[in-house]
Amino acid sequence: MSSIRLMPGEKILRNIHKDPFFLLGILFQAVLRVIAVALLFISYIYFFAEWGLDSYDVRLSIFLFLLIICFILVITFVEWMNEELDILIITNFRIILFIQHTLLKRDLSTATLEQIQDSKGITQGVFGTLFGIGTLEVQTAADHVQFVMDYIKNPEAIAMFINDLIQHRDEEPMNITLPEAMHTDLTDVLGFYRKKIFDFLRHGKR
Repeated sequence: MSSIRLMPGEKILRNIHKDPFFLLGILFQAVLRVIAVALLFISYIYFFAEWGLDSYDVRLSIFLFLLIICFILVITFVEWMNEELDILIITNFRIILFIQHTLLKRDLSTATLEQIQDSKGITQGVFGTLFGIGTLEVQTAADHVQFVMDYIKNPEAIAMFINDLIQHRDEEPMNITLPEAMHTDLTDVLGFYRKKIFDFLRHGKR
């Protein structure tokens, strides 16, 4: 993290986070896990009820059931954090992509505007089309490296913003804007890691 520094004259133009829409998939998986555990628990109680269950067996079964539910909640929280901490930062010189793979693994990718060949936004599916949520792909000239970020609001508008930025990178002042709905506030940063990232990018210090 300490290697992240803004270059002289570099300005943060946009910071882009994933839309909360990704939570639906995570919550759906969590609900399925809870239902599966509940069915197993009910089946266990029903099957062994014929032989009789004393109070110890019941308490132990309830304890194990609650323990598994807590484990599912932890997994759900980790999955949410892995998606929530992903962030794409666009400056007037480059783009920076942070991808949180696990709680202990975080990748940083960066490309200057000169390295970027093209960017495109992809919206597909019923929900993606209705809510304007899709995938942003940025193609670079370095061995065909792609920057990919899913669950982005209005990916086509962001792709146009990046392409316009590439075309106007030699112009001063920068006069490129996104639609009003795409403006984000740097103060709307959630969590310790995200705040730490912006501290590095804004001030160049911890």
